[in-house]
Formats: sequence, C-alpha cells, structure tokens
Amino acid sequence: MKHRILACLLTLSAIAATPAAVSQTAPDYAAIVAAPDRSDADRKLDTNRAPAQWLAFIGARPGMKILDIFAVYGWKAELLARAVAPGGKVYAQNSEAAFTRVKDRLDARLETSAAANIVSVVRPFEDPAPPGMHDFDLVTFSMPITTSLILVSIAPR
Repeated sequence: MKHRILACLLTLSAIAATPAAVSQTAPDYAAIVAAPDRSDADRKLDTNRAPAQWLAFIGARPGMKILDIFAVYGWKAELLARAVAPGGKVYAQNSEAAFTRVKDRLDARLETSAAANIVSVVRPFEDPAPPGMHDFDLVTFSMPITTSLILVSIAPR
C-alpha cells in the first residue's frame, strides 16, 4: 500500500505542469459550499472536511484544469468543478475496481448541471491521467483512513 501511495505521489508531481490561462481572482468558496443545489449527502460530508478552507488552501480558480485522483463518487470533483467554472475542467479518476463500486452514484452526479465540466476517467492509479493529457494546473488525491480524510494537492510553483 505504501508503494502505491508513493507511486501515485510521484506520478502527481510528474503530471502537474505549468498552469494555463487561469483567473487570478479566487471564487467565493463559502458560496460554492453553500450552493442550494448541493445534495444533503454532500453537506453531511462537509461537516468534518472543511471544504471551503480546502478549496482556498489549494487555490482552485476559474479556468483551471484539475486531475482529481480517486474521485470515488465525486464529492470533491463537484466542489472543484464549481470552483474552476467557467472555462475549467475536472478529470475525476477512479480505478476500474473503484469505478465498479461507485458507478451509479457517480453517473447520477454527472447528470447534474454542477457537474457539466467533470469528465469521468477510469484509469489505474499508477497512470491516472487520460492518454495524451498533461499540463494540469492542479492534481488532487484523497485517501480515506478510518474516520479521517487525507487530502493531497500538488500544483506547479
């Protein structure tokens, strides 16, 4: 397991590259989290994850291209999609095994207007980016451990 995490982190650093045309103005992260069309299930997850602070910390901005590794059913991907709109895109990656478990919930999320700029990607963790895709402005990875969630983000500096 440690080797997979290390391999994933090394991959993240390799595929995060120079940012494209990204807005210098941060969106209102609190408003994103408070959006009335977010699901009750997502709001429940918000209680112990501090999403507005996380979005501010990683600096998600309109126009960004983000790879969200281990997106599962898309709680994080949807928040990112809202932050990078308009003009941005979020690639929500899951392994084949993870995707099989979450397909119905992720597909339902992708039908919503908030997910219009999310692309579902089924790829192995060792090679998470879609073929030929690089130059991400930000790469995120989350690893649930017991009742905590570790959120990792890598951005070029």
